[in-house]
Amino acid sequence: NEIVKQRDDAFVREIMVLNLAGESEKAVQYLSKSTFHFREGSSRVRDITVDAHLLLGKKYLDQKKYQLALEQFLASIETPENSKAKSGDERSPQVNYFIGLAYESLGNKAKAKTYFAISADQSIKESDYIAYYKGLSDLKLGNKAKATKCFNALIEAGDKRINKGLEVDFFAKFGEKEAANVQLSNAHLLKGLGYKGLGDSAKATENLQKAVELSASNLWANIELQNQE
Repeated sequence: NEIVKQRDDAFVREIMVLNLAGESEKAVQYLSKSTFHFREGSSRVRDITVDAHLLLGKKYLDQKKYQLALEQFLASIETPENSKAKSGDERSPQVNYFIGLAYESLGNKAKAKTYFAISADQSIKESDYIAYYKGLSDLKLGNKAKATKCFNALIEAGDKRINKGLEVDFFAKFGEKEAANVQLSNAHLLKGLGYKGLGDSAKATENLQKAVELSASNLWANIELQNQE
């Protein structure tokens, strides 16, 4: 780490690997002691930082350390890259869903409902995996019809991306094929989350596994697949 953190691009990769390897505590520790030279306006840095805090919070949640979980979820809002902290960014529905879960686990139903509502009400692209957490928040609020529409939209978006991917020229240049694999991985992530939200465990597992096979670096496909097992 002492060597890697001297270069921002290398350090970003290190945090990504730590998150994928289940070492979120170490990722958070390293992030707290480091400064990125290109930090301002960097969505990649924002993403890996949010991922680290959410994953550590999830770990604490599983261990029933609810207050520690809440602290990590709240910390994911307050990253320096989040210039829209008050109005939220594209990760906010996911972050607020987990904050709601922590308050729910702590027995604070009022605050939990507030954060689930914030998560459910934010406008984002329906074809983004973050929409899954909006759907989960709708379920928490009793809005089953709205949640079902959201999950079906994820499946539809995933299918469209997969069909588009199958039309790609077979003789694609080197590098483009790898990018296509990542795109297909994300498409199967959308389908997997859609089916997971609808309660279809078999199809959810099938698509999430496919997403991981296509791209081992698909973090949330890995995380949601682990939760299936």
